[in-house]
Amino acid sequence: MKIRAKFRATAIRSCWDKKTWILRLACFTAKSLVLGGVYWGVDVLMRSYFFRHQMWPAPLWFPAGVSMSAVFMLGVGAAPGIFAGALVAETLNFKGTVLAGSGIALGNTLAPIIAVYLLRLRVGRRSPFRRVKSIFQFVVACATSGLISAMIGGSFSSFSLGLPFVLWRAQWFDWIISDTAAAILLVPLVYFLWYDPPDLSSTRKHLGELAITVVLSLLSVGYLLTRHQGNIAATVGASVLILLPLLWAAQRFSIQIAYPLFLADIAIVVERTVAGYGPYVGLLQRGTLLIFSEMTIGCGAALLLLGAAAEEQRTAEHALRELNQELESRVEQRTAELRKSQQQLEKAAFHDVLTGLPNRRYLEDRFASYRSVAERSQKQFAFLLIDLDRFKEINDTLGHDAGDALLVEAARRLSVAVRQYDFVARLGGDEFAVILSGTEEGDIDAICGRIVDGMSDCIFFDGKEICSTPSVGVAVFPEDGRSWHELYNAADLALYRAKRLGRARWEWFRADEALASALP
Repeated sequence: MKIRAKFRATAIRSCWDKKTWILRLACFTAKSLVLGGVYWGVDVLMRSYFFRHQMWPAPLWFPAGVSMSAVFMLGVGAAPGIFAGALVAETLNFKGTVLAGSGIALGNTLAPIIAVYLLRLRVGRRSPFRRVKSIFQFVVACATSGLISAMIGGSFSSFSLGLPFVLWRAQWFDWIISDTAAAILLVPLVYFLWYDPPDLSSTRKHLGELAITVVLSLLSVGYLLTRHQGNIAATVGASVLILLPLLWAAQRFSIQIAYPLFLADIAIVVERTVAGYGPYVGLLQRGTLLIFSEMTIGCGAALLLLGAAAEEQRTAEHALRELNQELESRVEQRTAELRKSQQQLEKAAFHDVLTGLPNRRYLEDRFASYRSVAERSQKQFAFLLIDLDRFKEINDTLGHDAGDALLVEAARRLSVAVRQYDFVARLGGDEFAVILSGTEEGDIDAICGRIVDGMSDCIFFDGKEICSTPSVGVAVFPEDGRSWHELYNAADLALYRAKRLGRARWEWFRADEALASALP
């Protein structure tokens, strides 16, 4: 059973692999047929159009641009379609020999493959239209494609036509310049439409400016076409004016928007010229070829260079903005960390580690603030000094952990017993202090009562009951002392008297007892 199941699985996998290969072959064949049909159709249109208007050799041989674009997009897999389309166009439509048609088709196929391969070696797989250095490599690749196609296809064509060898060089030159111009015109446009379409979201914000740019571009083309033959200076100036709106579009928007506009301008100039308008009408056939080919190569290369420079600038600005944002984020993060560290240091410097209450240093600073306010407003405030009764015995008998637990709970109960705007601190050991805003005797007695009652309840720690009571000494500023040490000593004397009288109580400072304690 296992062998049969394994055999069935192998058979299914083999059948599936065969279907996959058949599907791939069918897709490849369909792609080649479509590409061959496109190449053949463009070839027929170009030949019939330029022959009809007696402009041959064609100034822009668009089939070369189609083959270069196909290899640029699809790679070597485009070769069968290009070869088939070129062979059909040369043999069936134009009655060429199979040998000549095969040679021309071979040149038209090998030329873009070699040129794109050399371009990939220098530029890599990334877009060649986003860096200034890559534009130079691209123009060289287009010229290389035209050169190879002319050397192979042009030689077969000249040989089949029976041209003497001295005329081959002129045909090679015409072939190279028309193929190069077509490739420079078509390849970027196809690439932008296929792989890198324009970002219309950013363009919507400047639709008015874009419309003005398009209008100016059309006006510059119209101005060129109104020149008359023979006025060379005006014609040259008008030709340069065509480039200005295109350069502005590439710089202000993107090369993806400027390049279709450039193609439209070239198409309008060529079409109006063959229709009998503009300064180029009546020129010799070869002169018209050179004008349109060189205009396409020069303007296209200039436009691509400026577009790549603008793209590099935008990329650098974007990277700089991201870097600034990252730096700002890091600075904010570092500032927050420093602020947090500062707060932690301040808390460590001014707060007790165990209970979290303000420490003696913080209490002395707040005392200075309370004293300043009291002196300006001629008011008083009370100072309470609190000590836990028999705390040393608890530490000695139950351990320091039990004592720490008692201190933490005592700090919590003390904070609950006073008002929110009163200041509670731990001075050290089992000694706490409170500064009370307001010195009404009844209010102070009520707070002291809450402190004694709240802190006298026992707590449980590690299964043991811990009981302690507070003793409280009360002193009033400035009656019992004007400085920190005077007021502290007064409250300490009152605290001593509370302990002497039985603990778990509060006592007010008395000046007569202070005087008696000072006597020998």
